[in-house]
Amino acid sequence: MSIYYVGWDVGAWECAKKENASKSQDAICILNPQDNKVITWTGNIFDEYGTDKCPFIKRLPNILKDIIAKNEIEPDSEIIIEPDSEIIIAVDAALGAPQTARILWDLSCPDINIEKQYGCPRTENTLLYRATERWIDENIFEKNNNPPLSLVRDRIGSQSTKALSVLRSWEMTWSSKELIWHSEDNKIIAIETYPSAARTRVDIDWLKQKLPMILGQDLNQLNWCEKWQKRASLPEQIKEKSDIIDALICAYVAKKYKEGEVCKCESKEYQEAATLEGWIWIPILK
Repeated sequence: MSIYYVGWDVGAWECAKKENASKSQDAICILNPQDNKVITWTGNIFDEYGTDKCPFIKRLPNILKDIIAKNEIEPDSEIIIEPDSEIIIAVDAALGAPQTARILWDLSCPDINIEKQYGCPRTENTLLYRATERWIDENIFEKNNNPPLSLVRDRIGSQSTKALSVLRSWEMTWSSKELIWHSEDNKIIAIETYPSAARTRVDIDWLKQKLPMILGQDLNQLNWCEKWQKRASLPEQIKEKSDIIDALICAYVAKKYKEGEVCKCESKEYQEAATLEGWIWIPILK
C-alpha cells in the first residue's frame, strides 16, 4: 500500500481572486511514497474543486489525482493514487477553538464565571489561546519570539472555518483519543500543524533537497535556509512562494507523523484540553 504525505497551507475563503487585494491562496504540496518528488498546486480549492452538490468539494484522492495530472506526471509513474493508498494530510489552519471562548460564545449557556483574562502574559489568556498554542509557546518558541497565532486574536478564523468545512465535507471525524481527523476507513488522516514552529525542527538536509524542486533554485542559492529555519524572514525575492514553502513544511510533518517522530500530547496539563480544542503536531527535535 502506498502512502502519500500532503501539506495544505489554507488560504482565506475568498483567496486567489483577482479582486482580492490579499495574496493569500491555498497551497498544496504532495510527497510521493519514495519521498523523491514534490508536486505542488496553488489557487482556491473551492474555485478549482468545488461542486454544486453534497459533498461540496471533491474527495481528497480525486483532488490529488488531478494535481498530479496537471504536473504532467507520466501515467506509468510511481506517483499514482491507488484505491488502497493511505493519505496523511497536515493542515496549516486552526482546527479547534479555545474551550473558554466556546463557552463564552454559547448563547444558551447560563451565567458562567470567566476568570479575569486581561493582562495575562502572552498565551495564558484562555479566551484567546488554546492549550496546544501555550505548549508551543513554552516548548518550541521558549517565549523568545512572537507567540503562535490565535484564532480569536489574529483574524485567522476564515482559514480555520474553511479547513474544517472541507474536512467535514470529506466526512472526516475528530478522534479525541488520537487527536486527529480520520476517514471512516482510516485511510485518510488529517492533522493540524503550524509551519512557523515546525520549520525549526525540519531536517535541514531534507529541506535543501526539496526546496529547489519548488523554487527553481540550486543549492548555492539556499544560503538563507539556516537563518529562515530559525524563524528569520524569507528573502524578498521568494516571499511570494511563502505559501507553497509552508505547504512543503506541512507535508514534512505528515511524513514525520507517520514515522512516529512528532511531539505527542503526554502531559496531563494539556491532554484534557487537547481533546476539546485540538492538538498542533510538531516534529521532535533530533
